Amino acid sequence: MKFSRGDALFTGIIFAGIAALAALLYLHSRERATGSGKAIGKVFFKREVAMRKFSNRMVWEDVENGSPLYSHDAVMTGNLSDAELALDSGLKLRLEANTLVELDLEDSGLNLRLSGGGIKTAGIQTSPTLVTTSNGQVMNVTDGAAAIRTQGNQVAVEVKEGKVEVTSKDGKKETVAKNEILNAGKKSRAVLAVESPAEDSTILAAGDSAKVRIKCTPAETAARAELSHSSDFTGAKTYALNKGEVVAAPGAGDWLMRCLGNDAISPVRRFRIVNAGGYKVYRPEKADIPFDEKPLLRLEFKPPQTVTSTRVEIADNPEFTKPLFSEIRGDNTVRISLPKAGKYYYRLTPAADVSGMESQLPPFTGAVNLVQTTMRAPLAFVALNAPVFSPTQIESGKAIINFEGSGKYTMQIQKRGET
Repeated sequence: MKFSRGDALFTGIIFAGIAALAALLYLHSRERATGSGKAIGKVFFKREVAMRKFSNRMVWEDVENGSPLYSHDAVMTGNLSDAELALDSGLKLRLEANTLVELDLEDSGLNLRLSGGGIKTAGIQTSPTLVTTSNGQVMNVTDGAAAIRTQGNQVAVEVKEGKVEVTSKDGKKETVAKNEILNAGKKSRAVLAVESPAEDSTILAAGDSAKVRIKCTPAETAARAELSHSSDFTGAKTYALNKGEVVAAPGAGDWLMRCLGNDAISPVRRFRIVNAGGYKVYRPEKADIPFDEKPLLRLEFKPPQTVTSTRVEIADNPEFTKPLFSEIRGDNTVRISLPKAGKYYYRLTPAADVSGMESQLPPFTGAVNLVQTTMRAPLAFVALNAPVFSPTQIESGKAIINFEGSGKYTMQIQKRGET
């Protein structure tokens, strides 16, 4: 079959069109989207990262902390994340882990479509907030603070202030008032309280489980505690209380906990156990580090999961008595000038002053010997992985390369084989 010049031209036009469409699709996917209409508030995340989808987009994007929130936007949290939606009206919505919600602000009030997970309402509420679950149940939150959690076809409602009117999919209505709890169709009065663990606390574990101190009050009324991964407490772990207390060892994950007694119940408390692993230290990379002018110790490390700040300590003794350096750092690279050559000890500990976080991780300790040398240290390229940076990093000035030593050298940047 003869391939004519016209066929070649037609084929070229087709391939050019495909390439142009692919380029436009790539640019569209890289473009940071913005919502449509007037902003109704802002969205924040506190742990890990949350996802969002604008009403005029089909793709999910990472939440930028403090970015505007628009009507018809959707926000989703993952396994170790949470988010807070701060509306301009003064209403605040806290999204727990593994939650998907879509907002629709109308003149009559705020409509939330809750497709899974749990939300908490707080702050000023000038109009009703309707929460609709995926199975057709509707919660009307009126001027109050409440927690709403879904699990399958079940819904759990806990009211701290105000009231919530719950309408089932068959039209049956029930009002949950202040200090009342509706769980799996049963309403109870909250007369017990959870004193420990703290609400929304995170416990960093060195393994697959952690020790959790459970305390319920009043002690004479509280008989047992229940821990469950689901809001309807199916398959819950039950612990008998001794004077209102017990130490449990549940596994890693998100937990819901409540106290029970004879016809008594407490509000549900949420906490999290994270198998965080340990610190990984990349520098110092060897036991003996030479220096030619002033002794300098460089620490580069990767913290355990969810740890955002670390107490870094340097001492000239293994007991860390009167450390030469002790500081809480949010970055993972520390350069410390030391007074003289010799052996030094370093210790890394998750910062204890982080709100809502309890660490059961042992500190990471190590030692290094700083040795003075009259020879200049050769230039060394320092990188944990292959030194490859994206064009965005280079253009924004975020491609940072560390060197040690001194001298005159020529550097080259190669992009796709071109120098």
